[in-house]
Amino acid sequence: MDPLSDILSLLKPRSHVSAGFDAGNPWSVHYANLQEMIKCFAIVSGTCWLAVDGEKEAVALQAGDCFVLPTGRPFRLASDLSLPAVDSGAIFPPQREGGVVRLNAGGDCYMVGSGFVVGGRIRASCSSDCPPSCISAKRRIRLRCAGAWSA
Repeated sequence: MDPLSDILSLLKPRSHVSAGFDAGNPWSVHYANLQEMIKCFAIVSGTCWLAVDGEKEAVALQAGDCFVLPTGRPFRLASDLSLPAVDSGAIFPPQREGGVVRLNAGGDCYMVGSGFVVGGRIRASCSSDCPPSCISAKRRIRLRCAGAWSA
């Protein structure tokens, strides 16, 4: 097996959902009810802010950046963090597979994302030991969300 297949076989992913999100400014969305779901996103175009509950600083994201939130902690994505946030459940239908959700007619920030629950022995490690992380392909940096490390 290849390395990705090895990792996936250890994770035993289940209950996954994937979709696109196309936001038009101004916007702010809070993801609260994650139920131990691992979330991962890639910013395709535009920019936004990522604020993860429990982290001291928000992270500015741009096209080419990806992030993984392995702990199920609530987080916020926004064009401006000073805006009041809309609950993600109000704009994302439950268990919507594929397609693109548009907010405010879209056009300013486009991202693709996926969420899944893992099983097996690795589940406890993912929920307690893994920090949120961001990777920027364009800027050639790797950030622990909220800044603790970079390379």
